[in-house]
Amino acid sequence: MIRTDGTPSGYTTDHISDAVNSQLPTGTSLIDIKLLQPAPKAWNFFSSLSGFKKETLKESILARGGIINPIIVWEKRNDEGIYYMILAGHNRTESYKDIMESGSEKGYTDIVDKFSKIPAIVKGEFDIDDNEAQQIIIDTNWAQRDLSPIEKHKSIIKKYTLVKENRNTVNLGEGTTRDKVAQDFNIKGRMIQSYMSLSSLIEEWQSILNEGDITLRVALKLVKCSIDRQTYIFENHFDSILIGGPRVEKLLSSVKEKTNNATIDMLFSNMLSDIEEDKVQNLKDYSLKISFKLNKENIKQLNNLSKKEQTNLRNEIEALIRDKYIV
Repeated sequence: MIRTDGTPSGYTTDHISDAVNSQLPTGTSLIDIKLLQPAPKAWNFFSSLSGFKKETLKESILARGGIINPIIVWEKRNDEGIYYMILAGHNRTESYKDIMESGSEKGYTDIVDKFSKIPAIVKGEFDIDDNEAQQIIIDTNWAQRDLSPIEKHKSIIKKYTLVKENRNTVNLGEGTTRDKVAQDFNIKGRMIQSYMSLSSLIEEWQSILNEGDITLRVALKLVKCSIDRQTYIFENHFDSILIGGPRVEKLLSSVKEKTNNATIDMLFSNMLSDIEEDKVQNLKDYSLKISFKLNKENIKQLNNLSKKEQTNLRNEIEALIRDKYIV
């Protein structure tokens, strides 16, 4: 619970973050926020936390009085002296800065002082090189965050390249490199190949995949189609892809290199017809299971209806169910 003055309940500004300092790993240093710089955009291609998730992170940090898992930084030098490049913990660092700014605006100097330094594991200037620094960024994001399929794709492509170029693994063969990446990411080797193949997915479908509107399995089926074929399907059958469910995978599997656009149109038309037939069948199956608790007088009244009246009544009930419950 956060108090209205910006500090977490159960803490005083005198001992805020002392509770977490004792839980930090051995070798953790407190680094001045002002000395931190983000990693280059080309290295850190991961999306920032959304507004809600960022606020949740800040509340969590305040509630604990700091972070328990230190960030990872790389000691560097420039004309102005020593600074530290953030390799893991960009969002946590931004949260610290926001807390400091909020504390400063409200005149809470103790809050500003406590969050002016952040726990960090420091990689010495000559302990690692650019290649290893980039791998730390990728590995920590893979392990700690719920990445989108496209972020996973980018991570695997970048990781694969870095492993191939790394001074310690430069002589690995293609298969061994793939296995190394799979081991580091704790996934199967065939998944490495699957994610790498997404490079052949057009940007429009990549965006839809990233938003979660199609599954990875559907995306991998689309990848097997040519660029022109992917574009045609996107422009002409986008809605059908979204509503097709498992049928889409089967349909795309039947699209071969020589399949023309007219045949593709027919396949999608047949798929939509099958979906509608399934809805009708589901309606029939459901309507047959409907039972009514009627007293003897009601049953007598129904039995006195003509066959036409009974049919009309049944149709009215089915229409009501269809319009109200079945799209």
